[in-house]
Amino acid sequence: MFISLGDMTKIITKIAFALLFMLMVIRPGFAQTEKPGGLLFNSNYAFSFDQRTSLNLNPEESLLIKDKLTLSFKLSFWSYDRLGYIFRAFGDKNLSIDLIYRPGEISIGLLFLIINGNESSIKVRIPDEVLIRNYWHQVNLTFEPEQNQIILEFNNDSYIENDVDFPEGTTLNFIFGVNSVGSHATGDVPEMAIKDIKLTSKETLINHWPLDQVKGDQAIDVVGKKKARITNPNWLKRKHHFWEKKETIVTDNFPGLLFDHDNQQLLIVNRKHLDTYNVVAQQWSTQHYKNAFPLPDYANHYLLDTFRNVPLAFDLEPKHIAYYNPSLEKWTDVETDTLPIQNRWRPAIFQNPLNQHIMVMSGYGFFTAKNDLISYIPETQRWSTVPLKGDLYKPRYSPVIGQGFNDGEFFLFGGIGNASGKQELGLNSIYDLFLLDLRDSTLTKIWELNHLEKDLLPVGSLIIDKKDSSFYTLCFPHIRENATLKLYKFKINSPQYEIVSDSIPYPYYHIAKFDASLSLNEKTKEFIAATRIEINDDSSRVNLYSLSYPPISLQDLNFQEFNRLTTARNNRALVVLGIFIVALLIALTIFYKLYKRKSKLPENTPATQDLTTQEQFSSLFVDQHKRGHNSIFLFGGFKVIDNNSTDITTKFSPKLRELFTIILLYTFNEKGGISTKKLTEKLWPYGDAQSAKNARGVSVQRLRAILESVPGARVNYADLWTIHLENNVYCDIEKALHIMQDSGAPPTFETFQELLSILSRGPLLPDMHFDWLDPLKIQLIDRFIHVLLQCSGDSVFARNSSVLVQIANTILIHDEFNDDALKMKILALRALEKHGQARTFFDEFADRYKKLYDEDYPQKFVDLTK
Repeated sequence: MFISLGDMTKIITKIAFALLFMLMVIRPGFAQTEKPGGLLFNSNYAFSFDQRTSLNLNPEESLLIKDKLTLSFKLSFWSYDRLGYIFRAFGDKNLSIDLIYRPGEISIGLLFLIINGNESSIKVRIPDEVLIRNYWHQVNLTFEPEQNQIILEFNNDSYIENDVDFPEGTTLNFIFGVNSVGSHATGDVPEMAIKDIKLTSKETLINHWPLDQVKGDQAIDVVGKKKARITNPNWLKRKHHFWEKKETIVTDNFPGLLFDHDNQQLLIVNRKHLDTYNVVAQQWSTQHYKNAFPLPDYANHYLLDTFRNVPLAFDLEPKHIAYYNPSLEKWTDVETDTLPIQNRWRPAIFQNPLNQHIMVMSGYGFFTAKNDLISYIPETQRWSTVPLKGDLYKPRYSPVIGQGFNDGEFFLFGGIGNASGKQELGLNSIYDLFLLDLRDSTLTKIWELNHLEKDLLPVGSLIIDKKDSSFYTLCFPHIRENATLKLYKFKINSPQYEIVSDSIPYPYYHIAKFDASLSLNEKTKEFIAATRIEINDDSSRVNLYSLSYPPISLQDLNFQEFNRLTTARNNRALVVLGIFIVALLIALTIFYKLYKRKSKLPENTPATQDLTTQEQFSSLFVDQHKRGHNSIFLFGGFKVIDNNSTDITTKFSPKLRELFTIILLYTFNEKGGISTKKLTEKLWPYGDAQSAKNARGVSVQRLRAILESVPGARVNYADLWTIHLENNVYCDIEKALHIMQDSGAPPTFETFQELLSILSRGPLLPDMHFDWLDPLKIQLIDRFIHVLLQCSGDSVFARNSSVLVQIANTILIHDEFNDDALKMKILALRALEKHGQARTFFDEFADRYKKLYDEDYPQKFVDLTK
């Protein structure tokens, strides 16, 4: 359909008038719900004086106390047993007011108001159950000069101090935490957090420091535009995205990780003792057993019996179940019946709240994944199979489970399996959500995801958030070495998800050698993650991490910070936008008149189009990794697709992957193949020559058998081992190297976009690490990056900033801290007038650099913009 310029002008004019009307009727508003934020103070408990936190509300000038003035803020205690100044107010008229916290008798804390160095009558008793982090208290301190009163309101209680002298012209400075100002210096700081500071004069809000920032050493006043000065800031909002490592403990090799919600503690069940970590107090305790742990060392099933509030351990072969009695410090062993069922790894274990039965769902054993549900009945000491009805549930292991909205309901998510459960047919990641209703043993499929990251596996547990019908679980790519855990948030009613945390190290490589758990401590509003990593055959290391609830994705974290920074400029921006719209209307009118006049003249030849526009670049961008058959991929992970478009990657054992990869890379990386001697030295360096020859022969035979399903791909030997690929077989590394080796000149525009498509798929063999491979990967990546940087300087590409952003992103996939790519992307984003994105990108880059190398990135943002 053709739209004339006149019609288009009319449409734009109507839109402009609509926007102008919206500017007249819409005013900036405030969110109705409390958002995460706050400033955590470094205290004298763990920090030297120079490292402690200070917040000076009015560093530029003192505040005149002439009329009624109220200072209000929210206060949370990170520890109940540390004395210190919450704030000190002082001026030049011999008036000083201190609010001090001091631990009191058992189970309470005390707030004192000190006036001119003397205790006032105001003392607030705070019970210890609310002296915990993330429990916020409302504090209001009102100065009444005309009444000679100071009124302290703590939550819903009010305390009045009379006969307070306010000399005429009294001014005050307000400093929270450590104070180094002259004779008013204070060094004692409690472990506390502050947010939402307000100053109100005669019922009118004059200053408001939300303290909802992510970074910075100045707190912005969103009302009075005053800047508060902060030293050694520790912003709480970061704790809603970045995991904080809390503790590390060495344990037995197969401990149980259990969370006791009633007592807010993590239990680690060892063979000789029980370790308990109190999440609220952040303290360890150990209880040694008075009798021997009754199950084998490899027993791998643990559960907290919530009805008896005791840990239990069980094994299905031999069939034993054992209960621990903390008061007696003893285990009680029960031998169960002989249900003909083999042991299983990684099932979902839970307790039926309707009848106290112990439930075991799915799992893996004897090369088979399962989809059955078995139940242990304590009264009869028998195991039985529970018949299930409803939707088909694929056999799998490692699903995560969490209690649903009603008693007897449980949500099951994900796992590894297939339709038959047979390992020889390839076990793959499954991303589906089921509701299991134990009231009638019905399974209902809610949704299934097909586009989640490849080979992602949930671990720990599934935690329901009833507020927005979602659930959280930890996930990691289980086929990669040096993997990491991240917290994912999924919608229950629709297959939508987002990543809401940074990463936790999780170098997983075997189903039995690693474990993780996830729990939500509702009292401190924190997720608690525990990871178990095997050290040797006898011991493991358990690491504990915390993340504040609700978690915030990195995108939202950056957006909220950007929104905070721009809020103060909203009114000015609205005025500018209004002026722009009026100017647009005038320009459209002039342009339309000129166009009408010009339309009467003879038409000119259309201008030559720029072939390097982003639109054309995108249309030429060939996404080769979507090829449906006869394909071999090394970028983004090892993957092979056969002639029937079936993913046969799982048919390659680790040794066959290594064999195929080394021959493939030596074939196409200017070497022409690999000799038998070198191949044997790389892959079978141990044992005698005959054993190596036999192993090599068997492996090559198996590799050739697998490649029969990829016609045109075969292993050849003629002095050198090579991989021969005919034209009907696509191989990303072969194509990329061919583009680079073609004549030695920079790629053409068409071949460049194909090279960029290949390299942007992901890192080269990220899940494979061998002594021979790592140097070769570095060499190849250096060559690819050199070509990309060479192309970025070519005039065909250099004048298109959007293309430069893609080039930089691709380089950073393969070299996370490439200086050239960093500067290229920043300059390109600024050329696109995306200044906020450029700054956010640099800050994230510098944060990752600091986290990895424990030192600041050597260049400043401003240096990279020149």
